[in-house]
Amino acid sequence: MRKSAISLRIFLFQRAVLAIARFGGCRTGESCGSGFDHLLPSIAVNGASKAGIAGALNRCHHACMRWYIFIAAALGLAGCNEYSRESRVISAIERQIQLPTDAYPLRAYSRVYAYAPDNKVVAIYLLPSKPDQRLCEEEKEIERKENGEGASQFCLPPKGLIAGEQRWIKDYQMLPGAHDGGCKFIDVQYDLNSKNFLQVACHGEVG
Repeated sequence: MRKSAISLRIFLFQRAVLAIARFGGCRTGESCGSGFDHLLPSIAVNGASKAGIAGALNRCHHACMRWYIFIAAALGLAGCNEYSRESRVISAIERQIQLPTDAYPLRAYSRVYAYAPDNKVVAIYLLPSKPDQRLCEEEKEIERKENGEGASQFCLPPKGLIAGEQRWIKDYQMLPGAHDGGCKFIDVQYDLNSKNFLQVACHGEVG
């Protein structure tokens, strides 16, 4: 995850806390759960409905504000921490990597990463392709057959890739396929144990 994405999460989290506070109308000695009724739809959560949770909060007073902040903080921090390890791995790789002589600048590539067996990270760096609806649908069909989710070369964003983007996917077998033998695609393998590169090569070359 890029730093800008993390900053955006933090900004949205801060705005959410402020919105919850205003919506709940919390002041000392004042019931502040009423706003929560609308924030939580009535669906089951661990055997209890969210409406029931909201009802319990309706019975609280100035302590509600502390609950709002605690819940929002837990959700916000969970979102920020979800990819924190992967963010550090990407940063380490991109600080060290030396692209092949004939490669384009790093910022020109979409960079897609995934964990692989033997404590490795594999990645494909590619120049984004022009969106193509037919090829986009073919990619989606492959994902449905493989029961996985990758990163699209031919769909429009957000599913499709853009130049400079870093993306982490769950299954290394779903990395975008290279359809060119030159430096429009770069194969990367990185050993997490030794912190060394096993491969950095234009596709089809031995690197």
